[in-house]
Amino acid sequence: MDKIIKALLSLREKFQAYEAIRESGVTNMFAIKRVSELSGLTREEVVGIMDNYTTLKERYKNEEEDEEIEKEQREDKLQEIIDKDKL
Repeated sequence: MDKIIKALLSLREKFQAYEAIRESGVTNMFAIKRVSELSGLTREEVVGIMDNYTTLKERYKNEEEDEEIEKEQREDKLQEIIDKDKL
């Protein structure tokens, strides 16, 4: 089970590295060798992400949205506690 979790975390981190390069606009994403150099990903990993980009984007977009919602909920709860403490 730990191997599966590590693999999933690793894939997310790799996708995030790819996305950082893409969002920066520093290179054409079809310049696979350059993307590989900048991101630290292997050529195969870059191609794999490109081939599965839509699926990966949706998966991690949803996770990021969930994390943002949870963060906002924690902040709201903290503010409620602070407000109650002031009374």
